Amino acid sequence: MNNFKRIAIVGAGTSGYLTAFFLAKQYPNKEIVWIYPEENTPIGVGEALIPDASHFLNDLGISHQDIIKHCNGTLKLGILFDGFNREGESFTFPFGVGQHTKFNSSSIDRMIATHKVPANIYEYPDISVHFRAPDLLKYMDTLVGQ
Repeated sequence: MNNFKRIAIVGAGTSGYLTAFFLAKQYPNKEIVWIYPEENTPIGVGEALIPDASHFLNDLGISHQDIIKHCNGTLKLGILFDGFNREGESFTFPFGVGQHTKFNSSSIDRMIATHKVPANIYEYPDISVHFRAPDLLKYMDTLVGQ
């Protein structure tokens, strides 16, 4: 089954370049062909990830710190549902609730509400990031061949 020589990815969006990057790392001896328009200008919207997607980036060698430093990124501890129901109530869904961690739901709610995080926040296994997609693409270009 592993006797293929080339892999082709069609698409220039976030999924396309993340797939190309993943497959290049997964199959370093294969030819990865990425097909996308020459005039490829990413839309430039921010990408908000859930922790599983951030773990995927980390597995590719792209840390939260890399995203913050090189991709105009910010930390994401959960999701705020503002005006969620008919009464206009809001609530926060913190990531990682119920898992074994030194951060609990109320401490995450407090961090989100105050916009203050502890210095050891990177020890929390379920933080995620928000970043600008074109910035991630540019940063990944610098990683190719490393």
